[in-house]
Amino acid sequence: MTIDHLVGRHVTLRGIAGDAAAGAVLVLGGGTPVYIDGKSGWAALAGRTVEIAGDLDHTEIAPLPPASGKPASHGAPGRQYVLRNCTPPRLQPGG
Repeated sequence: MTIDHLVGRHVTLRGIAGDAAAGAVLVLGGGTPVYIDGKSGWAALAGRTVEIAGDLDHTEIAPLPPASGKPASHGAPGRQYVLRNCTPPRLQPGG
């Protein structure tokens, strides 16, 4: 699922709350992860369906460390979706 057309806008997203090495993510339909700025994890909401609003950005949040001929072991290549200035998440029915 591409959400490039929503970058730079205030959006409301719904998905599955998940925890990743770089912080809390909302996994949208189709598997697109959106990192939640300033949130390290979801605690009791992890694995549940939530809705959250904020400003959508597309930026590097976990750049790959410089490698001297060896594969990187941490980081994420390219840019990731990030939701900034978020409202509190709302648990969705059936979530």
